Amino acid sequence: MFCRHAFEGEGLVGFQEIMQRMLDAGADPDTCLEAAGELEYRLQRTGRELPPRTRWRGDKRPTARAIPVLRRTVTEDELLIVRALARTKVAGQFFSTPDGHRIFTADTDGYSGYNGRRDELTGLSALLDDVAALFTEWQRPGTGGRFYERDGCFFDAESGKVFVELDLGDDGDYDEWDDYYERVYAPPRRERPTTSAAGPQPPGTDGDAPEPQGSGGGGFWGVMRRIFGR
Repeated sequence: MFCRHAFEGEGLVGFQEIMQRMLDAGADPDTCLEAAGELEYRLQRTGRELPPRTRWRGDKRPTARAIPVLRRTVTEDELLIVRALARTKVAGQFFSTPDGHRIFTADTDGYSGYNGRRDELTGLSALLDDVAALFTEWQRPGTGGRFYERDGCFFDAESGKVFVELDLGDDGDYDEWDDYYERVYAPPRRERPTTSAAGPQPPGTDGDAPEPQGSGGGGFWGVMRRIFGR
């Protein structure tokens, strides 16, 4: 992953906050600079803002292990990005919707939709998207809910069970973010209606297959194919 340039003006304030969060996580400055530039780029590209850091969660830690525990290999940059996106410090708090297709960060112990204390993160990290799908379809089938990241482990907020562990490596299990975002979340290109003797024809009726729609991460089996189908 190369270092993207930080944006000037108001964006520079956000970049400095990202850098500070990553330095607080104990990473070296060069790695933080690279990861912070990447996250600033992703936020700018998707029109999102960095979630505020609003709560300390040092009391949250894993207490057991699920069976099985899945392992993923990620770059340190990607792990730093995930941690910087969390509203909470020490243990990053996240939750997924019941269908596993949307992921948020929040700082509450219960429902957060009514009080504005949550921020959507869907599409900002393939790692988070995959973890949310796994959590919803396997750890808490069809219900979603809260989970945390701490010390390279993702664990259930209620049971304390670790369900994903991370190994750091130079080559992670994920595509470059631009490729991932374009494939999964970017809106499909609209075709121009064609004109024939029968009049204007809607897209997709001239023999060309319609372009695939974004899958929101592909769900559980899409995740499993990406993990084991390489």
